[in-house]
Amino acid sequence: MILESLNLHYNESFNNHQKTINKRDKSLLITMIMTLFIIVEIFDSDFFALLSKAYIEDKAGLKINDYLEIFPLLVWLIFTVSIIKYCQLVLQCDDQITYLKLKEKQLNDLCMVNSDNSTITPELFSRESGHYKSTSKLFKRYLRVLFRVIVPISWMLTIIYYLYINWRVLTLTLDIENIAILVFTFLALITIVAYCLEMITD
Repeated sequence: MILESLNLHYNESFNNHQKTINKRDKSLLITMIMTLFIIVEIFDSDFFALLSKAYIEDKAGLKINDYLEIFPLLVWLIFTVSIIKYCQLVLQCDDQITYLKLKEKQLNDLCMVNSDNSTITPELFSRESGHYKSTSKLFKRYLRVLFRVIVPISWMLTIIYYLYINWRVLTLTLDIENIAILVFTFLALITIVAYCLEMITD
């Protein structure tokens, strides 16, 4: 009875972990798309105006020139929110893996002894512990470094370079749009720095 309940709880926890992974991957995808928009805007500030002219105004017949100036603000809003969500989900995934390993150990402890006190093969449950560690170690370490270190640092460098290029424009006229962009950029920077510190001290 205890084994069945623990196994059911383990399966539910694992399913929740898979859902968290899916959410994390979606947040990563959104963040990378927004990063691409920001990089394009850095090197060609007229790109989105030309794009809207060619594909939205001409084909759909919509006039969006009056709203085009808020596009960078929307990009930074989505970028910042998706970064916060991504960092939160990465840390949540780590906590879930730690918890799943604990449940696997408890399940293995219950399964290691038969009714006659003879031992059976240990590590029956090792999806997130022994088996995971024993497969593709080098590639998994590479992915861990890529998505936990290199990608966040690339976001940080993108933000810093954007501020470096546009600092005078953003601070020359402190209207609501520019203030909001400054707030989003610094909030994203603070989030990434806090996330990196968490990774280092983990």
